[in-house]
Amino acid sequence: MTAIGRVHRLSLFTHPLILAPLITSLVLSITGCASVGLGPLEKEIAKYGYTLYKPPRTNRGPGWVFRMIRTFDGKTIPSTLCENLYSDPKTVDGSLSLPNIHGSTTVSLDLAIDFLEGLIRDPAKAKANLKAVREVTISWGQIRDQELSPEFKFTEKGELRPVNERCAAVLRDIKRRGELGNNIFVVQQAVLAHRLWYEFKTEGAAAVGLAGKYQDLLGFNAGVGISSTGETSLEIAERRYVGFAAIALIEWLPIGELGVSQLATVSGRRITLDEMKQIIGD
Repeated sequence: MTAIGRVHRLSLFTHPLILAPLITSLVLSITGCASVGLGPLEKEIAKYGYTLYKPPRTNRGPGWVFRMIRTFDGKTIPSTLCENLYSDPKTVDGSLSLPNIHGSTTVSLDLAIDFLEGLIRDPAKAKANLKAVREVTISWGQIRDQELSPEFKFTEKGELRPVNERCAAVLRDIKRRGELGNNIFVVQQAVLAHRLWYEFKTEGAAAVGLAGKYQDLLGFNAGVGISSTGETSLEIAERRYVGFAAIALIEWLPIGELGVSQLATVSGRRITLDEMKQIIGD
């Protein structure tokens, strides 16, 4: 993780993620490998300094604390250390203006179902139920940026912040092992889609057998905002984080207790898009 040592010293308060107030839909036709199917989205959000989540996540917004780990198949992926650095984080909503994008690449059904991580009970069963689906068109609505409000941000100089008590315990152990500042990151800003529209395409007799049944066959969790908009289409009113900009947590100095939080001086260095690519190995 040597890239962290070369992080540019940018103020987290002056980073140019000042985004236009217009909102448009992003439409992707997907069926295959995530790096190809999500290419247009990845390229677009990269213009604003964001790294793409592969796949999009539910609870990976501003304040999420993670480290990078290497999987058995050699991939480098983020792994949760704390759901959030703060007990009651405050965020500021912006809006990201994107043109309509139509990806013509066809990829597997797996990717479309991976987008629903945390929203469906059994992804493997859902994939088996819908194995006759040949193509899924996903429409993204209300693509926005979201960031920690100023009172929760911190820079290399260090600011006094109320760190979540559970997260403080994790950081205390990490610091004891001498790992702080090496591979610990906090999401400062994220790109968020509030709704998804799914259009399923099948061929032959399978199309008739699946018509109107997609909601049940996917097996959504109770409480998920889901509705059928046609025999082959669904609207999913649940937010998905599709990209992030992170900082490396370089120091954490506890001061004292503050209710359910640990008051501490926190400092961090911004990770640029290119540096995050080096860390991930893209």
